[in-house]
Amino acid sequence: MRADVALGADEERRGAPRAAELYSHPATRFVADFLGSVNLLDGTAKEGGVKVPGVGSLAVAHDLDAGAPATVVLRPEDAALVAAGKGDVTGSVADTYFLGGSSTVTIVVEGLERLVTATVHAAAMVGRGETLGVKFDLDRAVVVRGVPAG
Repeated sequence: MRADVALGADEERRGAPRAAELYSHPATRFVADFLGSVNLLDGTAKEGGVKVPGVGSLAVAHDLDAGAPATVVLRPEDAALVAAGKGDVTGSVADTYFLGGSSTVTIVVEGLERLVTATVHAAAMVGRGETLGVKFDLDRAVVVRGVPAG
């Protein structure tokens, strides 16, 4: 069985052997956002990573030309809560959603348009307004062609 994703007449990803492959390794920003919760960090490709306004440089592998628009795709389960100033980003907890064995925490990070989302063990008790850091598992990041600024 194969999974395909299309946007209008444009085929975004074809022939992935499993939906999990599409989820873990999206080929485009649209596919990443379409399939589940995701952190999309828009920036500019550079040698050895992507420079994201409001975040700085993230050391992630990619095959884009330097200067090209790039989006770093990070799933919430690949984000860990850490002390403020100790992660890749620092922000303020917007909300925590208890889901039984896990919780989804949304964080406002100054300079980013979207909330950062982390899926954590339900025992991780954080409150609205609390300042904390988010450390991404950058080895699990996927970089796709980004949306040009402007």
